[in-house]
Amino acid sequence: MLEPAVTITDFIVAAECAVVAALVLRAPSSPVRNAFLMMFAGIGTGAFAGALVHGFFADPASEIHVNLWLLTLASLGVMALAGWCVGAVLLLQGKWVGIVQRVALLELLAYCIYISQYESGFAVALANYLPAVLFMMTGFICLWRKTQARAVLAGIAGLLLTFIGAGVQHFKLALHPVYFDHNALFHLIQFTAIILIYICTRHLTGAKHETP
Repeated sequence: MLEPAVTITDFIVAAECAVVAALVLRAPSSPVRNAFLMMFAGIGTGAFAGALVHGFFADPASEIHVNLWLLTLASLGVMALAGWCVGAVLLLQGKWVGIVQRVALLELLAYCIYISQYESGFAVALANYLPAVLFMMTGFICLWRKTQARAVLAGIAGLLLTFIGAGVQHFKLALHPVYFDHNALFHLIQFTAIILIYICTRHLTGAKHETP
């Protein structure tokens, strides 16, 4: 294992997402439930692929490294799509919900083409998904102002942690340069953010919280 801390924390996030997705799946089917399922599936898939890259296929010249890295970035694109979908459901009504979701889907396709053909740096993924997270956070804030629900406040905190994690990644802030670098710290922040976002998800979807 080439980067133990990064690899292990990535696998932990992937496992967390699998459990959370299974819990959300118990809720009645709805657009917002399906969007959150998409989000947790995207995060989990990206984390699993990232673990393989950092732990076992670090050679950037190898084909499997390139494909896994593209899968990681594409998964972040799926997370962005989910963010647009959740935000649309919370902020818009009628046909506008579908319009935003269809435009977001087209944007995901354009993003995937771009990262596969032109630029596959992490900064591109950040630039793609942060606006979606901001849109979803706007939906959470508006909902919290109406309901004052603590669960929604937890979701807002989780999304704020997402921005903090993006900053940790971009500026390479680490607890230790070797044993717990910026990637591992990002995963720790991400793990906490997912718990908070799931609290809000459970509130919005009626998902059960017993362990499957």
